[in-house]
Amino acid sequence: MTTRLYRSTLFLLVCYWLTMFIMTHMPPGALRPVHVSDKIQHFAGYMVLTVLLDITLFAKLHSSRAWVTLIIVLFYAAFDEALQPLTHRSADLADWFADGAGAAVGICLTGVGRSIIERFSSRRLPSPSLSK
Repeated sequence: MTTRLYRSTLFLLVCYWLTMFIMTHMPPGALRPVHVSDKIQHFAGYMVLTVLLDITLFAKLHSSRAWVTLIIVLFYAAFDEALQPLTHRSADLADWFADGAGAAVGICLTGVGRSIIERFSSRRLPSPSLSK
């Protein structure tokens, strides 16, 4: 199951990250306008990216490395913002803060999700028999 989970989440992660990269580097006006604050878009986009990355790393490493996930996402967010002027978009520190806030919430969501799953899976395990 862990190998299947890893492959599935890796596929979703790669597709999502590639789509996100392409969309954030399209010239202004190339996409249809969305009537949601761009800070909300940054927050939500990086929250999903963080959840997918953290689940993928957890499936591969078999342990939580939330700080590694957070560092990867924050560095990528800075890299993403730094590249945007090349496509006539603006790099904005406030966008990076929204990305970081989304990443922090994503880490919290995966942590809570993992603890809920562990709690329910530990209840299903049969207790060892003490009689011989």
